[in-house]
Amino acid sequence: FQWTVTRRYSDFEWLHECLVKRFSAHFVMQKLIFEIPALPPKTLVSTTSDEIKQRIHAFTVFLSFVSNSDTLKYSPELVQFLSEDSKSFSAKKQVMIPK
Repeated sequence: FQWTVTRRYSDFEWLHECLVKRFSAHFVMQKLIFEIPALPPKTLVSTTSDEIKQRIHAFTVFLSFVSNSDTLKYSPELVQFLSEDSKSFSAKKQVMIPK
């Protein structure tokens, strides 16, 4: 599959936080030795094309890991992240705040 979505950094943070909170215990119980990849650091401005390319690569690695994981790829948060338009996603994201 190929997805094209427009998301803000805070949207990626939300998805990452939801997945970590929902699945961390599962990974421990199953004795899996991997972690959900970290997001790139948040920056106010990416000034060079190399910095932008590095950030895009980091987000791509994160999404590839999540979408290829048998455990994570069916999570409602990921489905929402990938399928909703930006306006709908922002509204629904507020309802699905991670606990």
